[in-house]
Amino acid sequence: MSIKRMCVCGVWLLGCAAFPLFGDNGQERGGVSLTSETRQDTAIRPGDKLVVRLAEDPEFGGIVSVSAAGVLSLPLINEVSAAGMTIEEVRETIRQKLEKDYFRKATVTVLFYERAPLPTLPVAVETPPAATPGAVSAPAAIPEPPKKIGKVYVVGHVAKPGVIRIPDDEAMTVGKAIVLAGGFTEFAAVRKVKLVRVGPDGKKTERVINAARILREGRIDEDVEVIDGDWIVVPQSFFNF
Repeated sequence: MSIKRMCVCGVWLLGCAAFPLFGDNGQERGGVSLTSETRQDTAIRPGDKLVVRLAEDPEFGGIVSVSAAGVLSLPLINEVSAAGMTIEEVRETIRQKLEKDYFRKATVTVLFYERAPLPTLPVAVETPPAATPGAVSAPAAIPEPPKKIGKVYVVGHVAKPGVIRIPDDEAMTVGKAIVLAGGFTEFAAVRKVKLVRVGPDGKKTERVINAARILREGRIDEDVEVIDGDWIVVPQSFFNF
C-alpha cells in the first residue's frame, strides 16, 4: 500500500472515530429528529407493559404496566410519567431520579414487554333475535383448560442464559423470552438474534430477528412466537449498539 493511500485511510478512520454514525441506542446522529408518525409508533401509551431493570439492585422494577393516567409506579421514585415518551426518554428520566437521591451511578434498562392495542372506532353490534318461548337453549360448551406447551432455551449474551418455560396462559415470544432471561448483556448483537427450530423430520431452520426493533422500539407486531424445543441464540457484537 502506498504512503498516500495509508494517509487517506488514516484520516478516514479518525473521522469515523470523531463522528460515529450511531449513538448509544443505535439511532443515527446528525440532529435528525423522529417524524411524528415514527414517534407515534414508538411512543409509550397507557396499557403498555414495560420491563424496568436496575443493574445495581436486582430487586428494583420488573414488569411494570403503564396506568390509564400514563404513569409508571416504581420503588423509591414513585410515579414516572411515561405516556407519549420513548423508551430512551423514560430510561433517562428514571436514571436521573435514582442518581439524584439514591445511587451514585444507576444503570437502567427499559424495554417493551407488551404493547396495548391502539384505540379503534366503535363497531355497531346487531341485537340477536329474541328466543322463542318454550325453546330450550343448547348448553354452552365448556372450554378445555389451557395446557402447558413446553420450554425454550435462551443462550448467548443475555444476563441469565437457561431454560424459559412457556406459560399456560399466554403465548411466549422471542422478545418475552429474552426479557425473562434478564435482557441483553452490554455487547449483545441485538439486531442479529437467531431463532433455531428443529422440525419433526429433524431438519433445522434458522431465522434472524432484529430484537432491537421489538424491545427498544416497541414493534411487537414483529415479534415471533416460539414453540417447545426452540433455541434463541444471542450472539456477541463487537460494538455497543
